[in-house]
Formats: sequence, structure tokens, C-alpha cells
Amino acid sequence: DTWTSGDAFFAGRDSAVEPVDVRISQSGVSPQIKQIGSSTGNTVSPTLGNRTLLQSFWNGGSSFQAINNDAAVTGTNPGTDAMTHFIFGAHGLGAGGAFDGKIAEAAIFNAEVTGADLTALKTYFNSQYALW
Repeated sequence: DTWTSGDAFFAGRDSAVEPVDVRISQSGVSPQIKQIGSSTGNTVSPTLGNRTLLQSFWNGGSSFQAINNDAAVTGTNPGTDAMTHFIFGAHGLGAGGAFDGKIAEAAIFNAEVTGADLTALKTYFNSQYALW
């Protein structure tokens, strides 16, 4: 497992052809994970070598990221692309960008998960992987 700026955990497109519209990527100084779209930000910094729950919600100015049970990081509008096509572990733009790590599970929803549903998901992931 390595950390390399530009490697992507996830990329989404609104069509089956290039280019990638949005992505969740290792970016900048280790270990920063950013939402990358029309703007780049909502940066979280997990501890390398530890299992981490990464939440990433895309909805224009309401976008955020959070790790484990921490507060959401906001402030960047990465865009609102439809993301009807997904790539895990790379961004699909030629050479480079392949994630070198482990992803235990992925849960993708078409709307923000909140309240009791979010609590249940966090409880499940924490009980499965002892995150916090």
C-alpha cells in the first residue's frame, strides 16, 4: 500500500466515454484525500495504515467529506455531475492514477444519507472494522 498524489479511490462520469467528471483522490501532501471536480477541496486527512470510513457527498455547494465519526469538512463546491458511470481504484485517464491500497466495502447512494440511517451505517462499519 502506498500514498501517491493523483491516485484515485473513485471516479464518476456522466457518460461512458472520457473524460472523468469528478473523483475522490489522494492529492497534495500525504495523506490528503480531496473531492476533485470543477473545484478541488473538502480535504480530509486520515491516518496512514489505519482503516478509515470515508464519506464523500457530492451536491454542489452542499458537498462534503468526513472520515470515521468526525465532523464533515465543507467549503468547496466540486460540482454536480450526474455520475452515472463509476470507476473504483483509478480515474481512467490513461497512465497513472491507480489506487494502491485496500477498499473493504463501498456503499453508493443517490441521495444524502442522514439521521438514523447514517447512524446505522456508521455503527455497522465501525463494528465491522473497529474504526474509532
